[in-house]
Amino acid sequence: MPKLKKIADAKAAEEAKAAEEARKAEEAKQQAAQEEANRKAAEEKAAADARAAEEAKKQQEQAAKSTHTVQSGETLYRIAVNAYGSAGAASGVEKIKQANGLSSNNVPVGTVLKIPQ
Repeated sequence: MPKLKKIADAKAAEEAKAAEEARKAEEAKQQAAQEEANRKAAEEKAAADARAAEEAKKQQEQAAKSTHTVQSGETLYRIAVNAYGSAGAASGVEKIKQANGLSSNNVPVGTVLKIPQ
């Protein structure tokens, strides 16, 4: 009988060892999956940050383009022609006046005008 007990104990020990190895393998698999998910999330965040930075740069460039400092000899009409083309100049003058709170077409030299799009 003791021999059968030793065999049973050895078999139980082998099964326990196999179960432990399977558990460790599963943990390693889960850890690798988590690391992959973390890496992917970091890449996606970096890409989103890069897109946001690019968009901010475009907006900053657009803001720089959407202002005009009045030079000597310029008129609102000439500024509107430059901003909107000759076909849209008349309505462009009104857009510029409205965007800048102007009541007349007289604008002092050096005034920074907002040019609405």
